[in-house]
Amino acid sequence: MVIGSPFLLMTDLYVVPQRSSRILANTLRIYFTHFGVIVPIFAVTLFPFWIIWDFVASSVASILVLQLVNFAIITVATGVLTAAIHDICVGNRPTIAHSFSFANERFGNLLGVSLLETLIISLGLVLLIVPGIILWAFYLFFGIRGHC
Repeated sequence: MVIGSPFLLMTDLYVVPQRSSRILANTLRIYFTHFGVIVPIFAVTLFPFWIIWDFVASSVASILVLQLVNFAIITVATGVLTAAIHDICVGNRPTIAHSFSFANERFGNLLGVSLLETLIISLGLVLLIVPGIILWAFYLFFGIRGHC
């Protein structure tokens, strides 16, 4: 790493405690500066599958299988993007090849985190949203007794 490298200066901007407004500004800077790496990551992983989806999805069983494959592909795409953003934030030049190899080496960990994330979100849905809908329906039909 050369001392005068622009990537070294970017590290000073990203790997520090930040307020929410600074995080948003740095996020936009990262995406616009490295658009040529970030967009192809998703183009290579997701677009071919979405095109295949249109031709294959014909029954409930095929849609279920496609959803599972989509989950795995999104997990890989998230890992690849995370590797690219990591490289940017620590001052390395991000490359698509390095990002894919990073995600490939850690696919089991990425899959575990994605499954855990899905379970936590589903649990939150069941514990918060569903009871809220039940209470809403209860008060809609029965109201609060004893109050005018």
